[in-house]
Amino acid sequence: MPKRVTTGRRTKPFGSRTVVRKSRKARPVCPSLLVLECDPAKLAAHSLTSARDIHTLVGTLVPSARRYFIPARLRQELLLQLARCAEECSAVDIIVVCGHSNQAGLQLTSDWFAPWDEVAQWIAPFQPKRVVLVACQGGRWLPSSTLFRGISTLQEIFGSPVLLTDQQALLIKLLVPHLLTNGGLKKDILQMVQVANFLLTNGVIFPQTRKGFERSGIEDGVLWTAIEDLLKGWLGR
Repeated sequence: MPKRVTTGRRTKPFGSRTVVRKSRKARPVCPSLLVLECDPAKLAAHSLTSARDIHTLVGTLVPSARRYFIPARLRQELLLQLARCAEECSAVDIIVVCGHSNQAGLQLTSDWFAPWDEVAQWIAPFQPKRVVLVACQGGRWLPSSTLFRGISTLQEIFGSPVLLTDQQALLIKLLVPHLLTNGGLKKDILQMVQVANFLLTNGVIFPQTRKGFERSGIEDGVLWTAIEDLLKGWLGR
């Protein structure tokens, strides 16, 4: 029998080893981004480069972020790319969608104009917290409500209720790196940035939140749609 050494606190066998367990530090979670460039040939024909600009900017300002870039040329090709991306990444923080759209839907590929409920269906598996739309009228009440209903993880949408150019999307380009690193933007600061963006580029960007839509009803949707139509007419686009 090994001798025991008596201490003030406890006894242990003489010569026994004390195992020191190192606490495991949780690995930092890298922010993640998926950029979807819809019908890139048509975007290039109109000199629209927001998708690649955002992807490059995030790589420069947030090098730790996991980035995925999908040029959506044809429907079948896009579905294969989405499936491959889903195998590599089960969830992303932000999805940026750049393309031509209206209140009814989005030109996802050259051979596929998808209603907003179909758009929601195909990006929902990536469980995004935020969706950023560099797409005309994507930030209107009806498209936003459809995306919130179709994507259970979605908490916030950024988009324009009117037509949008690359130059007018300046706020969005700068906003994406900030959202990836800080997770949000204070309301007063966002309002100042919105005003500056409008004065500099004549661009209109609205944030929409799930809480806001959960509190709203059909009457609110009708009111917002009317306001958006007036805004579109006032801006001439």
